[in-house]
Amino acid sequence: MTRKIVFAFLSVVVLPLGVYQAARLLTISNLAHAAIAASPITAELDLLSFKDSADGVSTGRQTVAIRSDGSKVEITPVPLRNAGVVRRVELPQGRWTTYVEGIHSKTTMVNSGVELAAHNARLANSDGKCLFTQSDELLGFELLPPGVKAAVVRWKGGPRRVTTWRLVASGCLPVKRVVEAVDSDGRYRSVFEYRPLYIVPGEPAAALFDDNSKSVQYEEMPPSKVARYGIVDNQECPGCFSPAWQRRDEKYERFRPR
Repeated sequence: MTRKIVFAFLSVVVLPLGVYQAARLLTISNLAHAAIAASPITAELDLLSFKDSADGVSTGRQTVAIRSDGSKVEITPVPLRNAGVVRRVELPQGRWTTYVEGIHSKTTMVNSGVELAAHNARLANSDGKCLFTQSDELLGFELLPPGVKAAVVRWKGGPRRVTTWRLVASGCLPVKRVVEAVDSDGRYRSVFEYRPLYIVPGEPAAALFDDNSKSVQYEEMPPSKVARYGIVDNQECPGCFSPAWQRRDEKYERFRPR
């Protein structure tokens, strides 16, 4: 199991959304209990890999959606052993659940006050720029079909940079993304892209948020157990017991519903 595979799995399965700068949160802590409204929308994205082709090869489709009350869902195919489709549902009250359909697991957490404030601040997007970290840079704005305004935000870290189109009026929902890495000649080249196939305004279909609990029995699992079953069929997995995984499990124990 490579570090890249583990990182990819983490980024779409078990990692909660990033937290804002601490100083900024001090001024918006009241957002932890604020009522948030967003322009509802649904988008389907084509996931393209440029590993073996300069033109990109489609590896699946991702669905993202947000309701007017701020509830969000992200449905992503994950090509890792048993993982299959991963569905993350996030509610405005701070509760989020990640479902790994291939192993019928779910990981549920209730955000702390700080993380809930960060989540609600992102939805409110009071400055209209959709900047979440100190490393985010606003490149400008762009209208995407059917005429929705997106903030074009770039993040750089080491040899990689990620450019994301976030819908300004829809809780900064990401509907387009370009992941680039520096190659041997020192230039950035696309590694992976999320390209919108369609963007439809209006309340998303209720089925996108349905947990299918009437027809599927999901087992509640901590992050490390999801990794063991979802990545390596519960075989030997030294990395699943590393300090990093232990910290995620400890956070899960602190914030999971009782």
